[in-house]
Amino acid sequence: MIKAYYEDSSKDKFTCRIEDKIIIDSNTYYLFDTAPFFPGGGGETRDEGTANGKALVDALENGEKVYYSFEDEIGDIGWNVECIIDTDLRKRRSIMHTSQHIISALFEDILGMHTDSVHFSDTYATIDLSGSGFDEKRIAEIEDKANEIVRSCIALQFRIADKSELGTLPLRKAIGEDIDFPRLVNIPGVDLSLCCAVHADNTGQIGMIKILKTETKNSVVRLTFTAGSSAVNDYRMKNDAILKINAMLSSTTDTVVERLIKKEDDFNALKKQFAKLKETVNSIEADRLADSEHTLIMAEGDFDDMKSLGSLLVAKAEKAFVGIDRKQNKLIIYQNLDRPVNLIINKLKNDYDVRGGGNALSGQMMCSDNLEEIVELVARYFDPAEFLNTETQE
Repeated sequence: MIKAYYEDSSKDKFTCRIEDKIIIDSNTYYLFDTAPFFPGGGGETRDEGTANGKALVDALENGEKVYYSFEDEIGDIGWNVECIIDTDLRKRRSIMHTSQHIISALFEDILGMHTDSVHFSDTYATIDLSGSGFDEKRIAEIEDKANEIVRSCIALQFRIADKSELGTLPLRKAIGEDIDFPRLVNIPGVDLSLCCAVHADNTGQIGMIKILKTETKNSVVRLTFTAGSSAVNDYRMKNDAILKINAMLSSTTDTVVERLIKKEDDFNALKKQFAKLKETVNSIEADRLADSEHTLIMAEGDFDDMKSLGSLLVAKAEKAFVGIDRKQNKLIIYQNLDRPVNLIINKLKNDYDVRGGGNALSGQMMCSDNLEEIVELVARYFDPAEFLNTETQE
């Protein structure tokens, strides 16, 4: 069977003859005389396209044969069907995949880091790298070398290897013993790998490679990159964002970071001033509530305000305080009346959909519903006669 996606990945239209039909889980799968759609593999997603106007929904590769399933019936054995491939999408994916080969090879050569796994989307990809040689300072160097390879317009070479020769080849990644399809992808002087995915024909088709970020978790470095038109779109989006920020801050690209840092510093200073003012207001309110004849004080408002007010109040007088944040369905409780807070919270957790915890003196809860009922039960626990005494914080 001819796998057309390897012969000419840019061709977008085929007339194929239906050779066979099989049923799998009530779905019809068609075997054509030519396989026009890449079925997926090597980490790359299958092609998108249509046959006689019906969208491709699945593909199964069985040795040399590739079966396709569509959203509806497309014909019987012996019929010719018109297949159309979304080659723009295929090109973006093949460019991303070829770029991954280049980046993985450079990390192997320069930092001695091995590619453990890759994950592709249509606009960016990630590579998980292992090894002790990671150096954040050399990312720019690797990116520069990757783009030198792109500009060198190196023609890729593809061939099916004889299994007997695999052990003698300088492959970047070790291979298992059960290789069914030993397809070699060679970027001369850069990388030699076994891979069944669709690639660019020439590194120049990539256009550009941009490493976006790296993250380290459990000794594995996850690198995110983009390439081709996706890299151009990423640059355009970020450039537009910077221009808008420059207009807002009266800055330039050279000074925008400095301006943003200053804005953040100013904002943090104002936050501290505001927090001190809120603490002063809450302290004054706590003094007022401390003089109340009621033992139980209930208030509504922002959760952090309720937390501050409650802790200040019980430090000034013998009270029980229940703060209610209706926006978040949360309660904060303080007391110094020998009525342990954790007892009522644990009881409510057993009887209602409530999350939270605490100790004898304080605690907090979040409930998904029944807020009014839970508030009443908490109020009755602390003072059955006074649960309707409620203060509201604006």
